[in-house]
Amino acid sequence: MFISKKCYMAGVNRVGEYLEKAGFERGQWSAFSRYSGVPIWRLSRIIRGKHSPNLRDMWKITTSLERKLRVKLDPRDIYQP
Repeated sequence: MFISKKCYMAGVNRVGEYLEKAGFERGQWSAFSRYSGVPIWRLSRIIRGKHSPNLRDMWKITTSLERKLRVKLDPRDIYQP
């Protein structure tokens, strides 16, 4: 399954896009928050671009998306400051 092109440019925030691909639309962010272990307030700020994720949160988001999509993902495709 092909998810995205490699995008190693500055300012990539595709967390929201990947959540939609995994079946977690805007109203279901709290379900993904529980699934991944990232607090909802932090996840919301990451998606909106108000907060940069730390390494632990990015690892939790990436591994949760990988489990849901059954595809190996590169965290740099999902978020890069």
